[in-house]
Amino acid sequence: MFPTIIMSVPATQRAWRVTGKGVPSKVLRLDTDVPVHQKLAKGEVLVKVQAAALNPVGYKIMKHAPGFLVKRPYIPEHDLAGVVVDANGTELEQGEQVFGWLPVREFPTLGSLTPLLIRLRRERDEDPRWRTCTIRPRPR
Repeated sequence: MFPTIIMSVPATQRAWRVTGKGVPSKVLRLDTDVPVHQKLAKGEVLVKVQAAALNPVGYKIMKHAPGFLVKRPYIPEHDLAGVVVDANGTELEQGEQVFGWLPVREFPTLGSLTPLLIRLRRERDEDPRWRTCTIRPRPR
């Protein structure tokens, strides 16, 4: 059993966005008006992100990727850990601690540098419709 998380989902959230080509200290901007997905599709869960990483791949994409490959602004990064806010009928439970990564194929439509909420799908090998993101319960 996991602790109950009572949280109203806001219409917007804060998120770091890459605004140009260059090093993170020059091109990352914290926006406060990023829309939050209000309706979850089947298999999607809503996670309150508690930790995200700025990793070497993301840094290199920021610094070197030309504009015709990466539409800016975008929310960067792929790794995250957090707590399920809305399990939406999946096998996960509200309040469950999870970690995961956002596959590169989803870049740049999803990014983990969203301090508040992110919409994810759990990956399951037997069901290809769940391949948007990988998210796993924290080992006990």
